[in-house]
Amino acid sequence: MLTRFNVRVDDRASPPGDEWLRARLNLFRRFTVPSLQAQTRQPTCWIVLCGPSPSWFMDELARIRATAAPFLRAVISDAVFSPASAAEAVASVISPNFSRVITTRLDNDDAIASDYLEAIQRAAGGLTGGFVNFTHGFQLAHGRLYRRSDPSNAFISRVETKAPLTTVFVDQHQWLRRHGPITQVNESPKWLQVVHGGNVANAAHGIRAHPRELAAWFAVEPGQLEAVSPLRLRVDQARSAVQLAGRVVRRPSRLRWLYRVVMSGRSLG
Repeated sequence: MLTRFNVRVDDRASPPGDEWLRARLNLFRRFTVPSLQAQTRQPTCWIVLCGPSPSWFMDELARIRATAAPFLRAVISDAVFSPASAAEAVASVISPNFSRVITTRLDNDDAIASDYLEAIQRAAGGLTGGFVNFTHGFQLAHGRLYRRSDPSNAFISRVETKAPLTTVFVDQHQWLRRHGPITQVNESPKWLQVVHGGNVANAAHGIRAHPRELAAWFAVEPGQLEAVSPLRLRVDQARSAVQLAGRVVRRPSRLRWLYRVVMSGRSLG
């Protein structure tokens, strides 16, 4: 598992302040940490990439490791984040004689389903390279849950069997098909993207789902979810579908994305 926390992504950017760190730690504790803690197959290592940080922040990470996630490894670097720095971080914690390494993206405000790591091992099977993508997941926005499908999402994994490692951060997740084949896996929802005011994706673009679906697959603390009647759910699902279609019409380039979503349904699962 690879999570960027407060690493620098731009050499001109200032490091995040205490307010941002505390807000993001709150989401990290509510969503990301419980989802790793609840895995049916525990991760070998969860690398959390950090920039130079205040002592209280590092103390909090140490507390999380001691009480909930002993597999967490904080890797600190003042360098601007790059594919090379991600690969270096992974290489620093694995055996140089590795036979296979699977790296998975996980943002510090999101979550994975409780069977994600078990499913990734199963899906990777005899793969010696390429990527594994769980097509279906959820978005959580303003107390509402939405189903979403994405053929190259921010929770994708990379399989590698030889050095030098490049990891799943070899490129932005939507462009990873340039670097190898993507095996699509169509199972139950495997990822949860939390939409809030402080992240890049600040609007939900899926089909509304009943809130009880979240508890079926995720061990997270979502807070108060908005109740919805069966009729209201049907109306909102229809509205969501129309809005999704409208986004495709307004941006014809999204037709390629829609085609890839549809075609992914013919892959594993």
